[in-house]
Amino acid sequence: MAAGAELEAQMHPSAAGPAPSVTGQPGEALPVVAAVIERLTQLAETHAAPIAAAAQLFARCIRQGGLIHVFGAGHSHLLAEELFFRAGGLLSFNALLDPGLMLHESAVAAGELERIAEYAAIVLGKYPMSAADALLVISYSGINPVPVEVARLAKARSLPVVALTSVEASRGSPARHPSGQRLYEVADLVLDNPGPVGDASLRLPGLETPLCALSTILGAAIAQSLVYATAAALHSQGHPLPLLRSGNAPGGDSLNTQLVTAYRRRLRHL
Repeated sequence: MAAGAELEAQMHPSAAGPAPSVTGQPGEALPVVAAVIERLTQLAETHAAPIAAAAQLFARCIRQGGLIHVFGAGHSHLLAEELFFRAGGLLSFNALLDPGLMLHESAVAAGELERIAEYAAIVLGKYPMSAADALLVISYSGINPVPVEVARLAKARSLPVVALTSVEASRGSPARHPSGQRLYEVADLVLDNPGPVGDASLRLPGLETPLCALSTILGAAIAQSLVYATAAALHSQGHPLPLLRSGNAPGGDSLNTQLVTAYRRRLRHL
């Protein structure tokens, strides 16, 4: 195949015939998609009640003028950003974003920092919180000291704490917080992100190490379910929604400008 035709085939697979199967087990097509569908089906069957409970809690906070602070370290910060300033989202979700705990400066250093419990107080010290607020802490493993300590400090301030974590993964790994607690043991309400220790969920024959972490995909589905359920609770009570519209949709810029004006002094990262 000529170089130009090969590039065209890569960019537009249909032009070169059926796309090749991506297999995790012989004969199994697109195993990542199959695994995600299986987990999403499980979520649909088991998570209606806990998501509704968390949504009622968040709706009450918003009615009282509070914020829902969202914290995650490492890849979990992606889910904090998923809820922050998102088209179709509620501006009352406030992401707590610390560069030292993210991956863009040093992934290795971020992983090490997440294991220092005392750093949690430094992070929270950057974000004023009121008695009307709530906290959502996201950590798939639920064992590292910083997310556990963030939850503990919030509870010490009498803020309700919701955890988005894998109970199975947490129970299968030693706790690293000095208290011996895992995130799900600290939180007032737990949203279980189902999956194995280490997150990677698929296997190839002959390989000892599993591949393909799915927690971010499943976590995003849970996060957006929280948005919908919280908005529905507020809407049913006649409360105005701080609902963002895409800046790429008609009327989005003018609508969002009004919301940003109302929230700018309260949200550090606007």
